[in-house]
Amino acid sequence: MKKVILLLLCLAFFGANAQKITKKFLVGKWASESTEIVFSIENKKDFKVVSFSTLTGNNLKVTGYQFDKGNFYLETLHESNNWEALAKFIMVDDNTLVADYVCNSPGQVIYKRVVNNDEQDF
Repeated sequence: MKKVILLLLCLAFFGANAQKITKKFLVGKWASESTEIVFSIENKKDFKVVSFSTLTGNNLKVTGYQFDKGNFYLETLHESNNWEALAKFIMVDDNTLVADYVCNSPGQVIYKRVVNNDEQDF
């Protein structure tokens, strides 16, 4: 319960002081308890999004995305069960995003940036 209250307080604080989510910021791999999302920019302009369910082992079909007022919206489809989801991503810090999902099982999911140890500065 403490974690839920803390998360809500963080969302309220960061919502008021939110930084804008940009394509460049998102580039890399992000993971939650059930999903991994990889964002990339190819040919210096083409933004690519690949979403993968770690629970089912299936890719999620990205049906659309949008940047709006500093937030990022992602629409996905889990084709095996025809489950559509819309997520609004909010930046908490440089390595944390919270996605507010509207779907058959709505709720919030925390994503953490996955950092490869070979890429870290020591």
